[in-house]
Amino acid sequence: ELYISAADQGNALAQNHLGNVFQEGVGVQKDLEKALRYFRAAAAQGLSPAIYNVGVYYEQGRSVDQALAQAKVGAFYLNGIGTHRDAVAARSWFDLSAKQGFVPAQTQLGLLYEQGVGVERNLRTAAQLFSLASDRGDVGATLKLASYYADGIGVEADLVKAYTLSGSVAENSEQAAALQAKIKGQLTGAQVAEADKAIADIKAGRKRGTARAAAE
Repeated sequence: ELYISAADQGNALAQNHLGNVFQEGVGVQKDLEKALRYFRAAAAQGLSPAIYNVGVYYEQGRSVDQALAQAKVGAFYLNGIGTHRDAVAARSWFDLSAKQGFVPAQTQLGLLYEQGVGVERNLRTAAQLFSLASDRGDVGATLKLASYYADGIGVEADLVKAYTLSGSVAENSEQAAALQAKIKGQLTGAQVAEADKAIADIKAGRKRGTARAAAE
């Protein structure tokens, strides 16, 4: 009870201790969800053992969505939240998450490759990652990919594709709308018509996907 009282008052050591207690079921019923909550609370205050414990949970996927959890650890290391900044470790965690298809991790990993943070700069790999996330409807990744095609960065320049990509997310991004308008002046009427049809198809596909997800 003393530990619970201290933990409720924000004592990180007590929070981490209770995390271990509930994880192992020492004197209490084993409860991994509650253990993780205590570990997270302590980790948020920068307690190293708690950060390690949270990382173990995320790595093994205990009681949490593994890909989401791995991305969160990546963000901890990238931004120095509760631990020292470590771009290499951040990249490694984002990579684990991205390989499981977690879209935000794919986008973030693309940015790391674009900027050469925690990994050797590779614009082709960045483009591939942005493409994966774009296929799942990520607005930021789609805008990045559109600009890559517009300028021939990491991919062969393709203004029609750049116009199509930017147009597919223009409703959700002023930058994308501006890029689409800029590119439009460089295309023929036939190219614009072709791209506008592709944009309509992309949006229709997203609506069908959203409807299926809601039905499930």
